[in-house]
Amino acid sequence: MKKYSLVFYPLIILNLLLIFFLSIKRNDVSSDLNKNTQFITNFYNSLLLEDTKVESKTKLITVSLDTLSLFEIADHSMLFFIYSSFGCSPCIEKILQELNNVFSGSDLENVRIVVDYNSTRDVILFIQKNHIQFPVYTIPVDNSANLIKPFPYFALIDSTFSFKLVFIPITDDKATLNSYLNIVKSKIRL
Repeated sequence: MKKYSLVFYPLIILNLLLIFFLSIKRNDVSSDLNKNTQFITNFYNSLLLEDTKVESKTKLITVSLDTLSLFEIADHSMLFFIYSSFGCSPCIEKILQELNNVFSGSDLENVRIVVDYNSTRDVILFIQKNHIQFPVYTIPVDNSANLIKPFPYFALIDSTFSFKLVFIPITDDKATLNSYLNIVKSKIRL
């Protein structure tokens, strides 16, 4: 009986280890598949938004409750970060942290943030919490369909009022976001 147990127990242990490693590999594949699916979806949505015209008369509201048109705001090529207040707050905070890291000093004039918060108080808390140095605008509900989408995105808007270099960030992909922001930063400076 002892002979069999000496062979039997190591086989059981090897079998359990094999099952464990296979389950880890399956989770990795599943995670990679989810990231690839998200990348393809974001890429497709970016293509749909690219070259979309935005009304120059689109109204945006400042923190001090002044109403400005997009024409008054986008007097040169600017990077806009646009998102819905109903989105993933921790995801937005990570994106804003990277945006703050890449753009500073004189680059601050080239970035604008547009969100659909309902109250000025929410906007001020959002600015304070995320240490935002860029101008933040809210958009009235009647205009929000033009800009606010169910996902956060970046777009370069110039005097043609068309979206250029549209980018939808992937959650937890800091490297790609950083690359995009640096590319846009160099294009704005040209």
